[in-house]
Amino acid sequence: MKHVLVAVPNDQELAARLGKRGSSNGVTFYNRKDGESVFAILAPTDAEKKFNSVAEVLTISDNVVVSTRSIDRLFGESIIGCGLLGRRAILTDDQDASAIMQKSGLQSEVMGEDRLLSYLSAQHAGIAGDPIVEVDHSFDVKGVGVVLLGIVRSGVIRVHDELFCSSGKRVTVRSLQSQDQDINEAEANTRVGIAIKGAESDDISKGDILSRAEIRKTQRIKADISISGLVKDKELSYSDLWLVCGFRSSACKISKEGNYFEVSMAAQLPMQPGERFLLVRKESPRIFACGTVK
Repeated sequence: MKHVLVAVPNDQELAARLGKRGSSNGVTFYNRKDGESVFAILAPTDAEKKFNSVAEVLTISDNVVVSTRSIDRLFGESIIGCGLLGRRAILTDDQDASAIMQKSGLQSEVMGEDRLLSYLSAQHAGIAGDPIVEVDHSFDVKGVGVVLLGIVRSGVIRVHDELFCSSGKRVTVRSLQSQDQDINEAEANTRVGIAIKGAESDDISKGDILSRAEIRKTQRIKADISISGLVKDKELSYSDLWLVCGFRSSACKISKEGNYFEVSMAAQLPMQPGERFLLVRKESPRIFACGTVK
């Protein structure tokens, strides 16, 4: 079974046509099973009220479908985010955006909505490495216990695995579900439900990480940071600046320290060397810079 993760940052209606609505927590999941492929399609629930959710879906998925139904500010910010992260964007064929794409320098491909999922399935590739799950929901289920919803970012998790949680707990995987079916293991890109023991639902929240090797939370990271070439203002000292990495986000401040930048976050977040994040501000374009944790 292929598990394919797809971000649709600027058109929730398109995401709804591609899959069946599932859980929502700033980001809404749309799920679909098509032959041997299982799709988890992520879209911001309300991009204008919670703009950080646009950066969330862009940083969590390598597959990005950018709708051309509206060539507006959000379209442009989605393109900037893709460029910063090195994502290849797939554009819908609603409108001609070739002039904008040529100016952006971003690699892209245009295709009709009816071809999107089959194309993405054909491009599927698993992500090797140690198992890492990024959590977006935690709740209690009567007769089951504590259940987490999340995305397997890399590796494979299995029933009976013992994993560290970035909240400080060590948990055991009691059971796994995908598409409402019990499974014995979940590979990278799987939208997964995980019944655990070893922690209460209040101990784990959106943005926590499950991993084989402990990933500690921190309020300070060193990073390389680059500002988009499409942004005129090269300033980083904004009073209202946010770091977004997957389901993790925090207000932050940035200072230059020699050959790198130091990022001080208001909240403690689990961050690993090599992870990429987006920086979000109030001014347009709201997504304007990208960083890599050192």
